[in-house]
Amino acid sequence: MAGLRQLLNADEYLQEYDLFGSCVDEEEESSPREKESSSGSGLAALATTIETEIVPRLMLAHRADLKRIEPARREAAEPSRDDVLEFASIIIKNDTASARGFIDDLRGRGVSLESIFLGLMAPAARHLGDLWVDDRCDFMTVTLGLSRMQQLLRGLSPATESGRVAVDQDKRALLVTFPGEQHTFGMYMVAEFFRRDGWDVWGGVPDGDEAIFELLVDDWFDVIGVSVSLGSSLLRLEGLIRRIRECSRNQQIAVLLGGRAVVERPGSAQDYGADAIASDGRKAVSRAQEMLWSSNRRLC
Repeated sequence: MAGLRQLLNADEYLQEYDLFGSCVDEEEESSPREKESSSGSGLAALATTIETEIVPRLMLAHRADLKRIEPARREAAEPSRDDVLEFASIIIKNDTASARGFIDDLRGRGVSLESIFLGLMAPAARHLGDLWVDDRCDFMTVTLGLSRMQQLLRGLSPATESGRVAVDQDKRALLVTFPGEQHTFGMYMVAEFFRRDGWDVWGGVPDGDEAIFELLVDDWFDVIGVSVSLGSSLLRLEGLIRRIRECSRNQQIAVLLGGRAVVERPGSAQDYGADAIASDGRKAVSRAQEMLWSSNRRLC
């Protein structure tokens, strides 16, 4: 994964998301079995991420396209539990083309694309995670299945960049994962919300704290968003934000927090020295816009 850079389109994020890399650390000098065991929690987390973050955020990001492509139907068909189990079986035993064929068959039965995302792929991802946890499938089999599902999500996403959104150079956002964390997909989907709202979006996975500070010194950003997935990262969060404010070329930079660790924890953004917490992409853009307007009013 390249470091911090300008984020131009959704397909870039999806192509760069390395499912295998986020499960297995190739530099570890442990045995294959030790690697498989230590990666189990990460694999289960990936399945949960697909179900709870990737699919819903794709749905939100492309809701307008879905409505344009598929007008609402009064009695649209829905995937059954048997469909979910059959799809999961196909995606871990066959290639992506076979899984896509199964989806095409469902579409022929009148199942909407929205139902494919939320009623088929999300529960299938959860089922794959359960297969690993229950020791009914080995690590590589489930990983391959999740990788195929990621490819399908990219291929099925409406409006996978037929054109670019006009960028407002007066609205610049830097969106990063907390240094050392690898839960990136949610952050990239939030970046897509910003990009579609006209923001000039930069971000990615920083090599360390200094990578963030250096970019903030060199470039002007109105907002920085930090995604925090691990509870252990909260111990360093306040110190990171303090340094962000000290280093930022924009001394009025707004600091926005997201990610499971801060969203699910009682408390406020001010506990960490930040300005706001957002639980999803739409709220993140809304809060960022509010903070930008507030900052502009103070400067007038």
